[in-house]
Amino acid sequence: VIPAIYQSLQQPATLAEALQVASETLATEYEDLFCIPIPGSPVSLYDDGDMADEPPSLRQLAAILDIPWQKDAFVPGRAYPISPDHLSVLFALWATLIGLENVPEILGKSRADWMDVLAGKIERILRRITQSLPEHSAYGQITRLALDYVRQADAWIKEANRH
Repeated sequence: VIPAIYQSLQQPATLAEALQVASETLATEYEDLFCIPIPGSPVSLYDDGDMADEPPSLRQLAAILDIPWQKDAFVPGRAYPISPDHLSVLFALWATLIGLENVPEILGKSRADWMDVLAGKIERILRRITQSLPEHSAYGQITRLALDYVRQADAWIKEANRH
């Protein structure tokens, strides 16, 4: 996936070689950085923003689109089952909405409005994570690449919606 992302962003793929790290390295970094986010930690896959004040909620959107909102139980070595939204759930919601065509309003918002909400939340989370992760960590590099891609994908979506 990573080389394809670099290609779509028209960036040199030299960093892709640096991202070819052993799965053990990613597992160790994940355990250290993300497994159980500590309250107030600057490194989190969760959005501390306006979730509680945002009706209708993304939790309802996930239910309508049949996307699991959170894990049912804690499993050691996996992300803690906590709400509000988890970054992978936001990506799943965004990808699902991108793939849908001619969608009527969902919970009082248009498909484009939901995609804007999701893109904004994903970008905010990734931006905060990139500011917190060590620059030369594998997750730091992957997160910066993901942030670049989200920004570009959002621009592509908005351009497509104008036509």
